Amino acid sequence: AWINALVASRVAGLPEGQADLLRTASVGGFVFPVWLLQRMVGDAAAAAGIEALVAADFFAPGAQPGLLRFKHLLTREAVYATVPPAQRRALHRRLAEVLDGAGGEDAFEWLEALAYHYNAAGVADKAADFAEAAGDKALAAMALDRARSQYINVLRSLDALPGLSRDAQLRWCAVAQKLGQACVFDPLELAD
Repeated sequence: AWINALVASRVAGLPEGQADLLRTASVGGFVFPVWLLQRMVGDAAAAAGIEALVAADFFAPGAQPGLLRFKHLLTREAVYATVPPAQRRALHRRLAEVLDGAGGEDAFEWLEALAYHYNAAGVADKAADFAEAAGDKALAAMALDRARSQYINVLRSLDALPGLSRDAQLRWCAVAQKLGQACVFDPLELAD
């Protein structure tokens, strides 16, 4: 609690533009691409704000070029806690729309992030679509833990819809089958 209070007081002492940039980045996660932040707040605001927030020890360069990260995970969590719930949902939705609109060949890489942000924004139908695509991707790569997690997210998102149509009920059953497939482990297929 004291770390959250300390970080919240540091955020409150920042100029409003930097504080908004920091809150927006916290919705993006612990590590985030610079281009995403630029599209969220504008190039000029991002450039000046990022530099100042790196100097203030909020941000650090990511492991790969073009990525930023929060200096500490606890800092990101404390900043995220300062974002009011309605603003948080709106930022998650905007971030998901920016990622979704970016499209191109990188869209396949953002499936889990899109599912997460649409879910946090309360857009259950899109959250279900992207979570199912992420689950299918994980299942194809034999990342069964990720596939299970995403298929469970699909079922939760479908359950959050206001009344399931016949097609949605059939989809729910099909995803439940995929979940079952991701939960099956056959040790006889192992060579050793």
